[in-house]
Amino acid sequence: MEDRTSHGLYLEMTDRSPSDYVHERSGVVAMQRGGSPVTLWRNAHRDRADLPRVIDEFSTLAVDEVDATFVAPDELPHDIRSLHFVRTPRPGQGTLSGRPTTGLSVVLISPREPADAQALRDWADFVHIRYIAQVAVPGYTMITPYINERADAHPKWYWSR
Repeated sequence: MEDRTSHGLYLEMTDRSPSDYVHERSGVVAMQRGGSPVTLWRNAHRDRADLPRVIDEFSTLAVDEVDATFVAPDELPHDIRSLHFVRTPRPGQGTLSGRPTTGLSVVLISPREPADAQALRDWADFVHIRYIAQVAVPGYTMITPYINERADAHPKWYWSR
């Protein structure tokens, strides 16, 4: 059984409070997409120093599952950044527990050189993710690969857990 059936994900990252985001922004996003309602997540580990950062930190993450008709907005408010990902043909890994989702871990990775993209995807799918799913770390039940909609953009890959 596959975990996600949506064509893609559209993420918006901001320092706005979730209530301000919903009031001021979620309706705008909803008008541009075909998909499910936006879900909001709080950044529980903002400003971590243990992992390198290549994108600016944020407090609130809005996640929208979108269909193939979705087009990301051309312009965004100054305090919002976005990423648009499409589902890969590779299957998700892990198990579905039937329990409600209580957290989301977003991992963004990119190859150092474009020529290394396939090797990075293979390592992530067949080595790294496999072992995370296999040991059944509590809370890490399903990992789903997506790729950045813009082929020239970074980061390239996203996994949801």
